[in-house]
Amino acid sequence: MKKPKCKKFKYPKPHIDREGYLRGVIAVDLNEIVERDLEGFLSLLSQRLSNTDVLADIYYEIVGFDAPDTLYLETWGDPSMVLECSEKFKKMWNDMEKKHPVGRKL
Repeated sequence: MKKPKCKKFKYPKPHIDREGYLRGVIAVDLNEIVERDLEGFLSLLSQRLSNTDVLADIYYEIVGFDAPDTLYLETWGDPSMVLECSEKFKKMWNDMEKKHPVGRKL
């Protein structure tokens, strides 16, 4: 079987989108998905995207892969609790709020 050709996938840094969600692309190995239940998987996504376990309302979709077992998932979620924990994300939120007001203040 011939190995599929894949371009190296470069993904953007996490950012706050216009809807006020923390959004980014993260790499996940298939074995990390298989060995967890849904809550464990969502916790993994939160940890990879925000370096915390408190990202809420998490969504994801596959946007790429590297053979044989790495998936790239665009992941987004509500950062309200993350913002309470992290100065870095407070700065990111305040910068986004200046450009695209979403009505939530810290």
